[in-house]
Amino acid sequence: GTQADNTYNYSATAVDLAGNESSPSNNLSVTIDTVAPANAPGAPNLQDASDTGAFNNDDITKDNTPTFDITGGTPYFRVYRGGVQISADFETGSTFTPTALSDGIFSYTVAAVDAAGNASTKSTGLSVWIDSIPPGVGATPDLQAASDKGVSNSDNLTNLATPTFDVAALEGGVLHLYAGSTEVGSATILTNGTFGVSVASAIAENSYAFKVVPEDLAGNLGSPGNTLSVTIDLTAPSATPVATNVTSSGATTYQFDVNYADLNGVAALETFSGNDVRVTGPNGFDQLATLVPGQVFTDGTPRTAKYQITAPGGSWNLGDNGTYSIKIEASQVSDVAGNNIAAGTIGTFDAAIEAVGIA
Repeated sequence: GTQADNTYNYSATAVDLAGNESSPSNNLSVTIDTVAPANAPGAPNLQDASDTGAFNNDDITKDNTPTFDITGGTPYFRVYRGGVQISADFETGSTFTPTALSDGIFSYTVAAVDAAGNASTKSTGLSVWIDSIPPGVGATPDLQAASDKGVSNSDNLTNLATPTFDVAALEGGVLHLYAGSTEVGSATILTNGTFGVSVASAIAENSYAFKVVPEDLAGNLGSPGNTLSVTIDLTAPSATPVATNVTSSGATTYQFDVNYADLNGVAALETFSGNDVRVTGPNGFDQLATLVPGQVFTDGTPRTAKYQITAPGGSWNLGDNGTYSIKIEASQVSDVAGNNIAAGTIGTFDAAIEAVGIA
Protein backbone atom coordinates (compact mmCIF):
# COMPACT_ATOMS: atom_id res chain seq x y z
CA GLY A 1 0.00 0.00 0.00
CA THR A 2 0.88 3.66 -0.08
CA GLN A 3 3.43 4.63 2.51
CA ALA A 4 3.50 7.91 4.34
CA ASP A 5 6.39 10.27 3.94
CA ASN A 6 9.26 9.11 6.07
CA THR A 7 12.63 7.40 6.00
CA TYR A 8 12.44 3.61 5.96
CA ASN A 9 15.00 0.78 6.20
CA TYR A 10 14.32 -2.03 3.75
CA SER A 11 15.89 -5.54 3.88
CA ALA A 12 15.23 -8.83 2.12
CA THR A 13 15.47 -12.58 2.96
CA ALA A 14 15.75 -15.60 0.73
CA VAL A 15 13.26 -18.49 1.15
CA ASP A 16 13.76 -22.00 -0.28
CA LEU A 17 11.06 -24.44 -1.43
CA ALA A 18 10.90 -25.96 2.00
CA GLY A 19 10.14 -22.59 3.54
CA ASN A 20 13.48 -22.05 5.15
CA GLU A 21 14.30 -18.31 5.39
CA SER A 22 17.76 -16.89 5.27
CA SER A 23 19.02 -14.18 7.52
CA PRO A 24 18.02 -10.65 6.33
CA SER A 25 20.17 -8.64 3.96
CA ASN A 26 21.79 -5.37 4.82
CA ASN A 27 19.32 -2.53 5.21
CA LEU A 28 18.55 -0.07 2.38
CA SER A 29 17.51 3.31 3.71
CA VAL A 30 14.87 4.99 1.52
CA THR A 31 13.28 8.37 2.12
CA ILE A 32 9.79 8.88 0.73
CA ASP A 33 9.16 12.59 0.17
CA THR A 34 6.07 13.80 -1.69
CA VAL A 35 6.13 17.38 -0.39
CA ALA A 36 7.12 20.03 -2.92
CA PRO A 37 9.44 22.92 -1.90
CA ALA A 38 7.33 25.46 -0.09
CA ASN A 39 8.58 28.59 -1.81
CA ALA A 40 8.76 29.36 -5.51
CA PRO A 41 12.05 30.86 -6.71
CA GLY A 42 12.33 34.45 -7.84
CA ALA A 43 11.60 35.24 -11.47
CA PRO A 44 14.56 34.57 -13.79
CA ASN A 45 16.57 37.62 -14.80
CA LEU A 46 18.06 38.09 -18.28
CA GLN A 47 21.74 38.92 -17.82
CA ASP A 48 22.90 42.32 -19.08
CA ALA A 49 25.35 40.70 -21.48
CA SER A 50 22.52 38.73 -23.08
CA ASP A 51 20.17 41.72 -23.23
CA THR A 52 21.53 43.07 -26.52
CA GLY A 53 20.65 46.38 -28.17
CA ALA A 54 20.57 49.93 -26.87
CA PHE A 55 19.19 48.96 -23.47
CA ASN A 56 20.47 46.10 -21.31
CA ASN A 57 17.35 46.07 -19.15
CA ASP A 58 14.47 45.94 -21.64
CA ASP A 59 14.45 42.13 -22.06
CA ILE A 60 14.60 42.45 -25.83
CA THR A 61 17.50 40.59 -27.41
CA LYS A 62 18.85 39.07 -30.60
CA ASP A 63 20.69 36.41 -28.56
CA ASN A 64 18.86 33.10 -29.09
CA THR A 65 20.90 31.37 -26.38
CA PRO A 66 20.49 33.97 -23.63
CA THR A 67 21.75 33.42 -20.11
CA PHE A 68 19.43 33.92 -17.13
CA ASP A 69 20.31 34.50 -13.49
CA ILE A 70 18.42 32.08 -11.21
CA THR A 71 17.73 32.80 -7.53
CA GLY A 72 16.04 30.51 -5.02
CA GLY A 73 16.27 27.38 -7.16
CA THR A 74 17.77 25.10 -4.51
CA PRO A 75 18.93 22.45 -4.52
CA TYR A 76 17.73 22.09 -8.13
CA PHE A 77 15.53 23.99 -10.56
CA ARG A 78 13.64 23.68 -13.84
CA VAL A 79 13.11 26.43 -16.41
CA TYR A 80 9.99 26.85 -18.53
CA ARG A 81 9.31 28.89 -21.66
CA GLY A 82 5.66 29.58 -22.31
CA GLY A 83 4.84 26.78 -19.87
CA VAL A 84 7.03 24.24 -21.69
CA GLN A 85 10.08 22.91 -19.85
CA ILE A 86 13.30 23.81 -21.68
CA SER A 87 15.79 22.62 -19.06
CA ALA A 88 16.83 19.33 -17.60
CA ASP A 89 14.91 18.02 -14.61
CA PHE A 90 17.67 18.75 -12.12
CA GLU A 91 19.54 21.92 -13.05
CA THR A 92 22.01 23.31 -10.53
CA GLY A 93 23.87 26.58 -10.08
CA SER A 94 22.84 30.21 -10.32
CA THR A 95 22.57 30.63 -14.10
CA PHE A 96 20.89 28.87 -17.00
CA THR A 97 21.61 29.03 -20.74
CA PRO A 98 19.21 27.18 -23.04
CA THR A 99 19.94 25.63 -26.39
CA ALA A 100 19.07 27.84 -29.39
CA LEU A 101 15.54 29.24 -29.18
CA SER A 102 13.25 30.49 -31.92
CA ASP A 103 12.18 34.13 -32.21
CA GLY A 104 9.17 35.22 -30.24
CA ILE A 105 7.87 36.78 -27.04
CA PHE A 106 7.57 34.25 -24.22
CA SER A 107 7.22 34.19 -20.46
CA TYR A 108 10.09 32.42 -18.70
CA THR A 109 9.45 30.87 -15.27
CA VAL A 110 11.44 28.76 -12.79
CA ALA A 111 10.44 26.05 -10.35
CA ALA A 112 12.54 24.85 -7.42
CA VAL A 113 13.05 21.07 -7.32
CA ASP A 114 14.02 18.96 -4.30
CA ALA A 115 16.10 15.80 -4.32
CA ALA A 116 12.99 13.64 -4.58
CA GLY A 117 11.93 15.40 -7.78
CA ASN A 118 9.09 17.42 -6.28
CA ALA A 119 8.71 20.78 -8.02
CA SER A 120 7.53 23.98 -6.38
CA THR A 121 4.99 26.26 -7.91
CA LYS A 122 6.46 28.27 -10.74
CA SER A 123 7.94 31.72 -10.21
CA THR A 124 6.42 34.84 -11.61
CA GLY A 125 7.19 35.13 -15.31
CA LEU A 126 9.79 37.20 -17.10
CA SER A 127 8.68 38.25 -20.56
CA VAL A 128 11.58 38.18 -23.04
CA TRP A 129 11.45 38.99 -26.74
CA ILE A 130 14.00 37.19 -28.89
CA ASP A 131 14.26 39.02 -32.21
CA SER A 132 16.90 38.17 -34.81
CA ILE A 133 15.29 40.00 -37.76
CA PRO A 134 17.09 43.20 -38.91
CA PRO A 135 15.01 46.38 -39.23
CA GLY A 136 15.48 47.11 -42.95
CA VAL A 137 16.83 50.17 -44.76
CA GLY A 138 17.60 53.47 -43.03
CA ALA A 139 15.84 56.68 -43.99
CA THR A 140 17.61 59.47 -45.88
CA PRO A 141 18.80 62.14 -43.41
CA ASP A 142 17.65 65.74 -43.87
CA LEU A 143 19.81 68.62 -42.65
CA GLN A 144 17.77 70.68 -40.19
CA ALA A 145 17.10 74.27 -41.23
CA ALA A 146 18.73 75.51 -38.01
CA SER A 147 21.93 73.68 -38.95
CA ASP A 148 21.89 74.81 -42.59
CA LYS A 149 23.71 78.10 -42.00
CA GLY A 150 24.39 80.87 -44.47
CA VAL A 151 22.19 82.61 -47.00
CA SER A 152 19.91 79.58 -47.49
CA ASN A 153 18.60 77.13 -44.93
CA SER A 154 17.91 74.48 -47.57
CA ASP A 155 21.06 74.32 -49.74
CA ASN A 156 22.94 71.76 -47.59
CA LEU A 157 25.87 74.16 -47.34
CA THR A 158 26.78 75.22 -43.82
CA ASN A 159 29.55 76.52 -41.59
CA LEU A 160 28.41 74.33 -38.68
CA ALA A 161 30.82 71.47 -37.95
CA THR A 162 28.34 69.63 -35.70
CA PRO A 163 25.13 69.73 -37.76
CA THR A 164 21.88 68.00 -36.79
CA PHE A 165 19.79 65.93 -39.17
CA ASP A 166 16.15 64.90 -39.09
CA VAL A 167 15.80 61.15 -39.50
CA ALA A 168 12.58 59.14 -39.74
CA ALA A 169 12.42 55.83 -37.86
CA LEU A 170 9.88 53.02 -38.13
CA GLU A 171 10.65 51.59 -34.69
CA GLY A 172 12.67 52.16 -31.54
CA GLY A 173 16.38 51.45 -31.28
CA VAL A 174 19.43 53.43 -32.39
CA LEU A 175 19.91 55.63 -35.44
CA HIS A 176 23.59 55.54 -36.47
CA LEU A 177 24.73 58.56 -38.51
CA TYR A 178 27.65 58.10 -40.90
CA ALA A 179 29.74 60.59 -42.86
CA GLY A 180 31.04 58.36 -45.58
CA SER A 181 32.20 55.19 -43.83
CA THR A 182 32.77 56.83 -40.43
CA GLU A 183 30.10 56.88 -37.73
CA VAL A 184 29.89 60.46 -36.47
CA GLY A 185 26.79 60.40 -34.27
CA SER A 186 23.82 58.42 -33.03
CA ALA A 187 20.48 58.80 -31.29
CA THR A 188 18.74 56.26 -29.08
CA ILE A 189 14.96 56.25 -29.51
CA LEU A 190 12.08 54.35 -27.93
CA THR A 191 9.49 54.42 -30.68
CA ASN A 192 8.83 55.40 -34.28
CA GLY A 193 8.79 59.00 -35.47
CA THR A 194 11.22 61.65 -36.71
CA PHE A 195 14.21 62.43 -34.54
CA GLY A 196 17.24 64.73 -34.54
CA VAL A 197 20.63 63.04 -34.90
CA SER A 198 23.68 65.27 -34.40
CA VAL A 199 27.31 64.97 -35.37
CA ALA A 200 28.86 64.37 -31.96
CA SER A 201 32.26 66.01 -32.49
CA ALA A 202 33.29 68.74 -34.92
CA ILE A 203 34.25 67.39 -38.33
CA ALA A 204 36.68 68.91 -40.78
CA GLU A 205 35.78 71.16 -43.67
CA ASN A 206 34.76 68.97 -46.61
CA SER A 207 31.83 67.61 -48.59
CA TYR A 208 30.30 64.52 -47.02
CA ALA A 209 27.78 61.86 -47.98
CA PHE A 210 25.69 61.41 -44.83
CA LYS A 211 23.67 58.22 -44.36
CA VAL A 212 21.82 56.42 -41.58
CA VAL A 213 21.99 52.78 -40.46
CA PRO A 214 19.09 51.74 -38.19
CA GLU A 215 19.48 49.38 -35.25
CA ASP A 216 16.40 47.86 -33.61
CA LEU A 217 15.87 47.46 -29.87
CA ALA A 218 17.28 43.92 -30.01
CA GLY A 219 20.55 45.16 -31.54
CA ASN A 220 20.01 43.97 -35.11
CA LEU A 221 21.54 46.33 -37.70
CA GLY A 222 19.67 47.32 -40.85
CA SER A 223 21.05 48.52 -44.16
CA PRO A 224 22.21 52.09 -44.89
CA GLY A 225 19.72 54.28 -46.69
CA ASN A 226 20.23 56.88 -49.40
CA THR A 227 22.93 59.49 -48.81
CA LEU A 228 22.60 63.24 -48.43
CA SER A 229 25.49 65.36 -49.71
CA VAL A 230 26.36 68.21 -47.35
CA THR A 231 29.26 70.64 -47.61
CA ILE A 232 30.89 71.86 -44.40
CA ASP A 233 32.60 75.19 -45.16
CA LEU A 234 34.54 76.72 -42.29
CA THR A 235 36.70 79.19 -44.22
CA ALA A 236 35.77 82.85 -44.63
CA PRO A 237 36.22 84.63 -47.98
CA SER A 238 39.41 86.47 -48.79
CA ALA A 239 39.40 90.23 -49.36
CA THR A 240 42.05 91.95 -51.47
CA PRO A 241 41.94 95.72 -52.11
CA VAL A 242 42.89 97.35 -55.37
CA ALA A 243 43.77 100.91 -54.40
CA THR A 244 45.97 103.46 -56.16
CA ASN A 245 47.84 106.23 -54.42
CA VAL A 246 46.52 109.78 -54.29
CA THR A 247 49.11 111.96 -56.06
CA SER A 248 47.28 115.19 -56.83
CA SER A 249 45.21 117.67 -54.87
CA GLY A 250 41.72 118.93 -55.43
CA ALA A 251 39.58 115.78 -55.77
CA THR A 252 36.75 115.55 -53.31
CA THR A 253 36.39 111.77 -53.28
CA TYR A 254 38.51 108.62 -53.55
CA GLN A 255 37.40 105.28 -54.97
CA PHE A 256 38.95 101.84 -54.61
CA ASP A 257 37.95 98.20 -55.27
CA VAL A 258 37.91 95.18 -53.01
CA ASN A 259 38.09 91.75 -54.64
CA TYR A 260 36.36 89.02 -52.65
CA ALA A 261 36.86 85.29 -53.32
CA ASP A 262 35.57 82.13 -51.69
CA LEU A 263 35.57 78.40 -52.38
CA ASN A 264 31.76 78.13 -52.39
CA GLY A 265 30.73 81.70 -53.14
CA VAL A 266 30.64 85.18 -51.66
CA ALA A 267 27.28 86.32 -50.30
CA ALA A 268 27.53 89.57 -52.25
CA LEU A 269 23.81 90.13 -52.69
CA GLU A 270 23.08 89.66 -49.01
CA THR A 271 26.11 91.22 -47.30
CA PHE A 272 27.72 93.95 -49.44
CA SER A 273 26.81 97.35 -47.97
CA GLY A 274 28.10 100.72 -46.88
CA ASN A 275 29.16 99.20 -43.57
CA ASP A 276 31.75 96.82 -44.98
CA VAL A 277 34.95 98.85 -45.10
CA ARG A 278 36.52 101.57 -42.97
CA VAL A 279 39.42 103.80 -43.98
CA THR A 280 41.69 105.35 -41.35
CA GLY A 281 44.69 107.60 -41.79
CA PRO A 282 46.72 110.63 -40.70
CA ASN A 283 45.34 113.39 -38.52
CA GLY A 284 42.72 111.06 -36.99
CA PHE A 285 40.99 110.34 -40.30
CA ASP A 286 38.35 107.62 -39.80
CA GLN A 287 35.52 107.08 -42.26
CA LEU A 288 33.19 104.26 -43.35
CA ALA A 289 33.41 103.80 -47.11
CA THR A 290 30.17 103.79 -49.05
CA LEU A 291 29.33 101.49 -51.93
CA VAL A 292 29.53 103.33 -55.24
CA PRO A 293 25.94 103.50 -56.57
CA GLY A 294 24.83 101.50 -59.58
CA GLN A 295 26.57 98.23 -58.81
CA VAL A 296 24.53 95.03 -59.19
CA PHE A 297 25.61 92.09 -57.08
CA THR A 298 24.95 88.37 -57.23
CA ASP A 299 26.32 85.59 -55.08
CA GLY A 300 29.35 83.74 -56.41
CA THR A 301 33.11 83.97 -56.68
CA PRO A 302 35.08 86.08 -57.28
CA ARG A 303 33.12 89.26 -56.68
CA THR A 304 34.35 92.88 -56.77
CA ALA A 305 32.84 95.83 -54.92
CA LYS A 306 33.75 99.46 -55.51
CA TYR A 307 33.85 101.75 -52.46
CA GLN A 308 34.23 105.50 -52.03
CA ILE A 309 35.29 107.89 -49.31
CA THR A 310 35.14 111.68 -49.06
CA ALA A 311 38.53 113.36 -49.04
CA PRO A 312 39.74 114.65 -45.67
CA GLY A 313 38.60 118.23 -45.19
CA GLY A 314 36.46 117.99 -48.35
CA SER A 315 39.33 117.82 -50.88
CA TRP A 316 42.80 116.29 -51.04
CA ASN A 317 45.75 118.58 -50.23
CA LEU A 318 49.31 118.46 -48.96
CA GLY A 319 48.15 118.25 -45.37
CA ASP A 320 46.53 114.88 -46.06
CA ASN A 321 49.71 113.11 -47.04
CA GLY A 322 50.44 109.81 -45.35
CA THR A 323 49.43 106.15 -45.34
CA TYR A 324 45.76 105.18 -45.16
CA SER A 325 44.57 101.75 -43.98
CA ILE A 326 41.66 99.88 -45.57
CA LYS A 327 39.93 97.79 -42.94
CA ILE A 328 37.10 95.23 -43.08
CA GLU A 329 34.48 95.78 -40.42
CA ALA A 330 33.43 92.87 -38.17
CA SER A 331 30.50 90.64 -39.14
CA GLN A 332 29.81 92.36 -42.44
CA VAL A 333 30.92 90.42 -45.52
CA SER A 334 30.38 86.65 -45.50
CA ASP A 335 30.29 83.69 -47.82
CA VAL A 336 27.15 81.76 -48.72
CA ALA A 337 27.86 79.29 -45.90
CA GLY A 338 27.79 82.07 -43.29
CA ASN A 339 31.50 82.57 -42.59
CA ASN A 340 32.28 86.24 -41.91
CA ILE A 341 35.53 87.90 -42.88
CA ALA A 342 37.32 88.80 -39.67
CA ALA A 343 37.76 92.46 -38.86
CA GLY A 344 41.16 93.85 -39.71
CA THR A 345 43.36 95.69 -42.15
CA ILE A 346 43.40 94.23 -45.66
CA GLY A 347 45.60 96.84 -47.37
CA THR A 348 46.80 100.44 -47.62
CA PHE A 349 47.21 103.32 -50.00
CA ASP A 350 49.27 106.50 -49.77
CA ALA A 351 48.45 110.13 -50.25
CA ALA A 352 51.63 111.52 -51.79
CA ILE A 353 50.63 114.96 -53.08
CA GLU A 354 53.51 117.12 -54.27
CA ALA A 355 53.63 120.86 -53.73
CA VAL A 356 52.99 122.96 -56.85
CA GLY A 357 55.55 125.80 -57.40
CA ILE A 358 54.40 129.46 -57.55
CA ALA A 359 55.39 131.35 -60.72
